Amino acid sequence: PGILVALDEINSNPYVLPGYTLHYTLNDNECERYVSHRALFKQLRDDRTKIAAVGSGCTLATEPAAEISHFWNIPQISCHASSPTLRNRERFRRYFQTIGSEENQGYADFGVIKFYGWKKITILQLDIDSFEIVTNELSRLLRKQGVHVSIKTFEQEDRSAGLDSPFDNDTRIYAFIMYSEFARELLCEAYEKNLMYPHSTFLHPAWWVGEWWKGGENLACSDEERERVVENSIAVLLYEYIEDDSAVAETGTNGTTFGENFNEYFEGNEAVLGNETNDFGQNCYDGMWILALALNKTMNDLNDPEFNANASAEASINRTFGLEDITYESEVVLK
Repeated sequence: PGILVALDEINSNPYVLPGYTLHYTLNDNECERYVSHRALFKQLRDDRTKIAAVGSGCTLATEPAAEISHFWNIPQISCHASSPTLRNRERFRRYFQTIGSEENQGYADFGVIKFYGWKKITILQLDIDSFEIVTNELSRLLRKQGVHVSIKTFEQEDRSAGLDSPFDNDTRIYAFIMYSEFARELLCEAYEKNLMYPHSTFLHPAWWVGEWWKGGENLACSDEERERVVENSIAVLLYEYIEDDSAVAETGTNGTTFGENFNEYFEGNEAVLGNETNDFGQNCYDGMWILALALNKTMNDLNDPEFNANASAEASINRTFGLEDITYESEVVLK
C-alpha cells in the first residue's frame, strides 16, 4: 500500500517528473528464489524498458534478483528485505533498501531478555545465512551477559532434520529467528507439550504481520490451539518509533500526514489490498519517492548540454535525449 500512496502523490506533483507518469507492474515471487528469477526475466523480456526493480518483500526472493539486476543497469530497492548479506556491494552492486539490517533483530531481542532478567533461552533458528548471523550475534551478547543459550537449527526443506524435539521442560523462554510459516509448525508441538503462558513464552519478530499463527496446510493442530500457545508472546521491534514526526520531508509530507494519507487510501481500497497492512508501508513509500527523486534529478541533469550529448551519442540518436530514451544499455544515464 505504501507504494500506491507514493505513486498517487508523485504523479499528481507538478514539480516531480513533469510530463511523465510512473507506473508499476506487480509480480508475485512467492518468496521463492526460482520464482523471483522468473518474474525478473519476464519483465526484462517485455517491450517496455523497466527503469528500476522494487522488492522483494523477503530475503529469499530479493537476493537472486539483486545479484543479476545490475547487468541490465537498473537499480533495485527493497523496503522489507533486510538480510545482512545484502550489504555486500560486490555481489549486489545496484541494490538499496529503506530498512536497516536484520542483524539488529539480535540487539532488540537481547534488550528484551536483559530487561526481564531471563537467564536461560532457547533460540529456534531456520538454517538461512541471514538468520544465522542474527543468532550468532544474539547468542554472543547473551552469553556475555551470563545467560545460558541453546540453539536449535532447522533445515529449510526439512524442519525436523537432526532434531528430536526443539523443546525441553527446563526452558521457558524461546526466541523464534525464522519465517512465521515455519514457526506455525513448531507451535503445534509446543501445544502438545503444554508450553503455554505462564509456563512458557515466545519472542518473535514484529514484522510477522497480523494473525501470523493462523493458516497453513497439513498442520497437526488448529488455529485456536496455536493461538493459545502465542498468548502473551512478545513481538520485538527492531527500532523505536520516532516520537517527533513533524519534520517535513522533501516529499512535502511528515509522519503525521503520511499516516493520514496511508489510512485514507487503505480504507478506500480494502477489496484490492485485503484486510491487513504491515509496518513496512512507510518504507515502501520512501523507496518509491527515492526512485522518483533520483529520476527527477536525472531529468534535470539531462538539461546539461554536455551530459545530454554524451547520452545521445551512447544511444546513437541525433536529438535531445529524454527519460523515455533510456534502455538497459544506457550506462551514462543509469549510473
